[in-house]
Amino acid sequence: MRTFSLPRHRQLGFTLLEVMLVIVLLGLAISVVIPTLMSDDSGSIVSKEARRLVMLTQLAQEYALVNGVDMGLKKNIDGYHFLLYQQGKWKQATVNKVLSPIKLSEGITFDIKPGSSVWHEALEWEQSNGFSFEQLSNSKSDLQPDLFFWASGEVSPATIELFAKNSPKRASTVQIEEHGVIALVEGARR
Repeated sequence: MRTFSLPRHRQLGFTLLEVMLVIVLLGLAISVVIPTLMSDDSGSIVSKEARRLVMLTQLAQEYALVNGVDMGLKKNIDGYHFLLYQQGKWKQATVNKVLSPIKLSEGITFDIKPGSSVWHEALEWEQSNGFSFEQLSNSKSDLQPDLFFWASGEVSPATIELFAKNSPKRASTVQIEEHGVIALVEGARR
């Protein structure tokens, strides 16, 4: 009959070197996998801000048409605000809480590019002849809108590109047409 004897030294655990090696390998794997699993949040924030801009510009357009007043949108340092043309002056719109000044999410900015060639030519003519819409008002300190929403239902055509400052190639574009169509176009920035 054969008997088995246990060795005198039994290994009861892992050595410190083995534990440290496993921790380092797990750390490397996590540092590679986690960034790919996490979505780029800036793209979704840009898209959310673009949808909000579309809804608010449509609301401003409808408000101008229904109430027979001219309105405008003015870009500022951290967002934009709506203006109302009253008594020969552009004033900040306070008629509706929804049209109060908008502060964009951190790291989001936008560019406004005037639309069709007729508007480009009109803006160039104004600049070359020293005329602007401000001259129609009584005060030179008036605010001047970047976009116009006329009481007739027309709007100044433009393309508005919203993008994350840290990722300018990911953008959302809001297309505003002269006859009043305001649409969101998702895509890459040029």
